[in-house]
Amino acid sequence: MTKPTIAMVQGDAIGGGLFMALACDLRLAAEMAEHAPLTMAAVKEATRRVREQFVIADVDDLILSRYLSQDFQEGVRAFLEKRKADWQGR
Repeated sequence: MTKPTIAMVQGDAIGGGLFMALACDLRLAAEMAEHAPLTMAAVKEATRRVREQFVIADVDDLILSRYLSQDFQEGVRAFLEKRKADWQGR
């Protein structure tokens, strides 16, 4: 795809929403719409090429440990209750 993908994030992005936001090229970028389309396509392609060179391997343990954390559970509860999360670092 030659056009950048943009995620509009309002508040905390956790769980699946976090991964959707990370999959996008940019997060809360209204002024990007004003830029030249060919320049934006070139930036997107350059970013893709750089990203291909930096593959993070063997991160399943990191992801699992976060999904099993108390903070993750708090984040989900806060999201569902539409309140700010009270992070404890656990």
